[in-house]
Amino acid sequence: MKNKYFFIAFFVLIVSDMIFTLSFQYNIKNIQTGFQGDINNSDKAIIPGSEPKYHFSLIYDKLDSLNWLSIKKGVQKASKKYNVAVELRGTNSADIDKAKKYLEMSIASKVDGIAIVAKNEKEIGRVIDGGVKKSIPIVTIQNDCPSKRASFIGVDYIEAGKQIGEMVSQLTKNKE
Repeated sequence: MKNKYFFIAFFVLIVSDMIFTLSFQYNIKNIQTGFQGDINNSDKAIIPGSEPKYHFSLIYDKLDSLNWLSIKKGVQKASKKYNVAVELRGTNSADIDKAKKYLEMSIASKVDGIAIVAKNEKEIGRVIDGGVKKSIPIVTIQNDCPSKRASFIGVDYIEAGKQIGEMVSQLTKNKE
């Protein structure tokens, strides 16, 4: 149970750091300069200098995006700070079959935790549930799916749409 909370906190910190600092800095710089940067699309692991305390897996899609560069930088920073090894796996598209394969590989490897950009797919949800049954905490990021995952980190777009609709309604009432 202790591992589960550390794992969730670890990825909350990474995602928060990515959203509020790295993503903003890299995207603004790239918008201003047109620089595409060195987006390394290869799968790899980030291993801290000493024997890692935990071993996590991050499964991401759209490795050719600027956000991926920000995420990798955040993972590298947090990996060193918290002495954690993180395997990075992903594709250049929303390939459900590859995501499922990487998820199954991570579960079979008995990692201490998995974070995945999960599309709203029942098939991915079933694999997540299988990992949870093996006591592996799994966090969905950016997109959620029906499962027994430990946590979801991202935006609830339905709720965001409702709030935007309410704001627009209030703004238009005041203009009449």
